[in-house]
Amino acid sequence: MALENSVSNFNGMHYFSQGWKLVRLPGIRRFVVMPLLINIVMLGGAFIWLFYRLGDWIPRLMAHIPDWLQWLSYLLWPLSVIAIVLVFSYFFSTLANLIAAPFCGLLAEQLEGRLTGKPLPDSGWAGMIKDVPRIMKREMQKLGYYLPRALGLLLLYFIPGFGQTVAPVLWFLFSAWMLSIQYCDYPFDNHKVPFQ
Repeated sequence: MALENSVSNFNGMHYFSQGWKLVRLPGIRRFVVMPLLINIVMLGGAFIWLFYRLGDWIPRLMAHIPDWLQWLSYLLWPLSVIAIVLVFSYFFSTLANLIAAPFCGLLAEQLEGRLTGKPLPDSGWAGMIKDVPRIMKREMQKLGYYLPRALGLLLLYFIPGFGQTVAPVLWFLFSAWMLSIQYCDYPFDNHKVPFQ
């Protein structure tokens, strides 16, 4: 019985509900609004722009298909749209995370202060503005860590048989690793732990 209880406390839904409880703490919600607003505006604007551009892009893309392969347009059209949407969402979510990084660091700082009862020395908006160059440098370091590894995984797809079977699993694991680095790094950065 105790084992079931401890296991259920460490599943994804438990942490999701804990996150909602933390958002409702007094004074925390305002630090959640800015990163959330940046993500909504960036992704919303990108998808609205993309929606209007797809009407031009897809016919141009389909014009490169020879006449005898026109029957493939029923398959290529949805695949092209899915590929474009995935690339756009990934690019703009990365850009939004880059822009929102100082605000996410401030959120991590405020939450840590609230949960431990010990606020960090240079916490607050003034400390965040002072730390923006360091935060952006750190985000670039994470991007520099990510890009060569992502390129290596992308090249795996060009190995017939092996790439198509192993690469999706490796992409999933690598994406999970990068998400953990991205969001665990904010408290590390607040304590000036170097990214290596």
